[in-house]
Amino acid sequence: SLSELVQDALHAAQQHRLDGDFYSYYRELTRVAEWIAADDVKLLANLRARTQAVGYGGARPTEDELNGDQRAIERVIARWKEQG
Repeated sequence: SLSELVQDALHAAQQHRLDGDFYSYYRELTRVAEWIAADDVKLLANLRARTQAVGYGGARPTEDELNGDQRAIERVIARWKEQG
């Protein structure tokens, strides 16, 4: 189910973050957003830009950026679950 896919992707994202693989972390967060928040253009643009900057630009996200992006995804998931 989509709910299981979302949870699996979040778990994978967390593991990538712990491993220091921030490109994969952002790829997973972006995938979740694409699945359940495709209409949130601002969130998707932000995550895609961060994925590009980390993966291809060599940027190192700050802890604040990592935490903020994770909280944004958690809020999207909470709204998605409420909508059923």
